Amino acid sequence: MVDAQKLKVDLTDVNLFGNDAAELEDETVFWSYALELPELKALANPSNQLQILRAYKGEGKSALLRMLSAELRKRKEGTIVVIDSTAADLSPGIDSLDNDQWVKGWKASIFATVAAELGTEVGGAWSDDAMQLVEEAERTGKRPYGLVSSIFRRLKFSGSGVEMVDSNLRPKEGVVRRKLDDKSTEVWLLLDEVDRDFQNTLIERRRIMGLLTACRYMLQKVPQLRMRLAVRPNIWATLAQEFESLTHLKQYVMDLHWNEDGIRRLLARRVEGHFRRQNLSFEVVQLLERNADRKDQTLIDLAFEGPMKWGKNVRPPHVVLSTLSRFRPRWLVELCRAASKLAVLRNHDKITKEEITPCLADLGDQRRQDTVAEYKNLCPQLAEVMSAFANSREEFNTRELYHLIQNKIIEHVPVDIAGKGKVGVRDVAELLFFVGFITAKRSHDNGKYEHYSFSQNPTLFQSRSNPDQGMTWEIHPVFRQSLGLRDEMGRVTRRQDGREL
Repeated sequence: MVDAQKLKVDLTDVNLFGNDAAELEDETVFWSYALELPELKALANPSNQLQILRAYKGEGKSALLRMLSAELRKRKEGTIVVIDSTAADLSPGIDSLDNDQWVKGWKASIFATVAAELGTEVGGAWSDDAMQLVEEAERTGKRPYGLVSSIFRRLKFSGSGVEMVDSNLRPKEGVVRRKLDDKSTEVWLLLDEVDRDFQNTLIERRRIMGLLTACRYMLQKVPQLRMRLAVRPNIWATLAQEFESLTHLKQYVMDLHWNEDGIRRLLARRVEGHFRRQNLSFEVVQLLERNADRKDQTLIDLAFEGPMKWGKNVRPPHVVLSTLSRFRPRWLVELCRAASKLAVLRNHDKITKEEITPCLADLGDQRRQDTVAEYKNLCPQLAEVMSAFANSREEFNTRELYHLIQNKIIEHVPVDIAGKGKVGVRDVAELLFFVGFITAKRSHDNGKYEHYSFSQNPTLFQSRSNPDQGMTWEIHPVFRQSLGLRDEMGRVTRRQDGREL
């Protein structure tokens, strides 16, 4: 029989819902709750030379790449070399609008990185190729300098004396291709944050497009390479509008999507991980065996009081949380963490809807700050632009949206958007759509409706005569309480903390 007291969730556990950023999570905590998504199998398949993981910030790209790296390192068959990096670390120092220069620069940088990693595996380095690999590993700090290298680094030659060749100046493509020619080694490059600090300028677009093109060319030259890249859908959509050649890479794209089932499994794993870290795995197994038909919900019920009132109905906690976090795991974790703190203050054993609702205002504030930090290089005035919607409505038609932008933003804020000249009403509207502050909404006669993000329809706002294609515009729910917005009935989504806007 399961001891109910042993399986009582400790809401004071700071690791209960995990870290916001998977790449920074403690190893033990991460693996106690790591959720293996279906996308991992395709990412780990060596038959797929190139895979581009497309997902928004906070949807789990870094977690998937971390799990992929661990799985690859455990493989026994063949020799696997895994390189975990970011695009920022490998980006060539180029200030050019020339596509070819960017492609060449990326190829040189990636081949040098691969050479350095291969150099850490070299034993006796007697051939010229082997010495080049060792030198590259030493130069980048992946391998300590050997005795001979240390001596030669300290010698100075002048006049007709011996002159050393700087190994950093030697192209690395040839030596890498020869090293991998025996086909017994696979090199996996896992490249996160391809679009970090993206500015929608011509040179930024060329930089990312240069990387994607370089990857495609390199895989043709070196079939032993496996590349996994992560990029946001809105950035991809922006590139696709300018570069027709991006269609050649579409077959390699994999979208990461979350639904209610996925969020349910994620929450269940967090609770299960909490007990695993307390060495209560056996008790959890017993509990789940007794509730085999609703395992996930059984775990969630240990931490949340449910079902919760939702509109005119009641729904399970994971459904409510899915909607409020708009299916982004990072937002979900932040909301759960804040709600658990409030439940502790109220001496509650479980998190209720009454703990979740008051946290929405602060969550919206944080989301605005995150959005500003993510896109400040695109628009330095973004915080003012979003704040202009405070105390307004949740939903607008295009005429109403343009009117608010003109009267509250254009006439008062000197908005500067990278890549634009003089900024007009449509430019600001498209910016808000691009960063996810507003979404497009298509309503149907049967009362149902659908939402569209920028990545799903990037052409919205681009036509002067038909900018909305028959849709209205809705401010993302995560911002509503923070901004004190009014619904279609004029009711205000008030802050629960009593603070003034």
